[in-house]
Amino acid sequence: ASADDDLMMTAGDMAWTDYSAQMNVTFTKDTIETDENRVEFLFRHRSAVIGGSGDYSVAFINKVSDSEFAGQYMQLRWRGGENTFIPKNPTVLAEVCLSKDRMLTFGETHTVKVEAVDNILKVYFDDMKTPILSYVDTNTSRGANKDPHLQGCIGLVVTNSCVEIDNIL
Repeated sequence: ASADDDLMMTAGDMAWTDYSAQMNVTFTKDTIETDENRVEFLFRHRSAVIGGSGDYSVAFINKVSDSEFAGQYMQLRWRGGENTFIPKNPTVLAEVCLSKDRMLTFGETHTVKVEAVDNILKVYFDDMKTPILSYVDTNTSRGANKDPHLQGCIGLVVTNSCVEIDNIL
């Protein structure tokens, strides 16, 4: 994806339920310099055609406060939307500041893995043994059946960033 174009693509079946998915991501120098740059790994993505839209995502963002760098963050997000293909307005479910322990090294490849089993969500970053983020979704207001969001395909969203994605499993 180039810095000039936003990208959203999905793959798989919107009826998928319990699964793990992973990808390798390599950030370029332009990727995380302002708060407008964003890379997201979508999972359990659904469009309005399949029981209402929504998805979870793992987002890499740069927080900027008063024009000052505030840190590189990884967030686990929920995005919902009524009758839209692309859900809107993310809600942060959990986050970790990556720059406290390690800055993302530009040009270095990182592995991101998500596990979604029932309503338990886990995110791994480089270390595939210990989740860096986890969340139990007990929200019963999502979806047509008032159940937690339990199915959907995977995807990517890249906004104002140059990034290389490889080995999506």
